[in-house]
Amino acid sequence: MKTPLSLGLMFAAACALPACSSDEGAERPVGGAGATATAGSAGAPSGGAGGTPAAGGGGAGGAGGAPPASAYRAGPALVITPTATGANVIDEDGTSGISGGVILAQSTMAAVAVTAHEDGKLCWSGETATVLNDDYGTYWGAELALDLLLAADPNAPAPAADAGADAGGGGTLARQPWDIPAGFVGFSFVAEANGATGVLPAGREDIRFKALPEGSDPALDTFCNQVNDPLALTNPVEVPLSEITWQCWGVGNPPITAPQLNTIPTPDATLTTRENPNALLSISWQVSANVTSNTPFNFCISEIKPLYAQ
Repeated sequence: MKTPLSLGLMFAAACALPACSSDEGAERPVGGAGATATAGSAGAPSGGAGGTPAAGGGGAGGAGGAPPASAYRAGPALVITPTATGANVIDEDGTSGISGGVILAQSTMAAVAVTAHEDGKLCWSGETATVLNDDYGTYWGAELALDLLLAADPNAPAPAADAGADAGGGGTLARQPWDIPAGFVGFSFVAEANGATGVLPAGREDIRFKALPEGSDPALDTFCNQVNDPLALTNPVEVPLSEITWQCWGVGNPPITAPQLNTIPTPDATLTTRENPNALLSISWQVSANVTSNTPFNFCISEIKPLYAQ
C-alpha cells in the first residue's frame, strides 16, 4: 500500500484579490495544525464578465438516469482516508502517482464552510454569502482543494541533531508538481447531497471544477470549468483537461492543455503567455458566491478517478 509522508495537511492564509486561490507555495507541516484557510479563488462572478461560462462536465448523464458511455478509460478510484485535520487522497491501485492531501479554503468575509470527510468521500457543508458591492475578492465563496503530490520539501533545512543522538523526525511536506502522465486526459467524480438534509448548489454556475498548473499564481491565474448541471452530479462527471479553460466564465478562452498558457505574471501586469509545463499542483471544487442570494451546500465528492485515452 502506498502511504503519504504525513497525515492531515492543511494551512492558513489570507487573500483579497479577485482571482486569489487557496495555497500557492504553502508548506505543509508534518502533522499540521489543521487551521481552516481563508484564501480561495473567485476568478470572477458566476456568469460574470466575459459572457456565457464555458461548457464542461461533458460526461454527466441525466439526473437519476444511467450515464452515457464514456469516451475515456477510467483508472481506479483514488483512496480517500479522513484524518484528524483533513484527508489523504492516494492512487493506491493505479499508476497516476497521485499522493496528496485535501485542504479547505473560504473567503475572508461571510463564507462558512466545514468538512466532515468519510472513508471514500470528501464531504463539506456551509453557506456562501451574497456578494456586497461587487466585492468578489472577499466574498468569493468556498473551495475544497486536493494537492496532487506532497513530498518532503527539498529546500527545508535538515533537522538539528540532539546531543548524543541522531537527528529526529519533523520537517515539512511541500506540494510538488505532479507531472501529467502519458495518455492522461482528465478527471471524473461523483457529487451528491449528503444525506436527507444534504443539498447541492442550485445553479449550474455555482460549482466550478478547477486545476492549477505548475508555476501559475492562483492569486492571478484561474483555470476552471463550470459544471453543467448539479442535478446530474450523482452520475460520474467527466471533466477533460481540454474543457478546463483560462477564466472559464469567459467565452473562447484557451484550455489548460494549450502549448502556451495564459498568465498574469504580477498584479499590475497585462495578460501574457508562458510555456505549458504539463504538470499540475492541485485540483479543486469551488462553490461560488453571487450577487443575488446566499448559496447553501452540503454534499460529498467521491469516486475521483483519473481518465485516460481509450
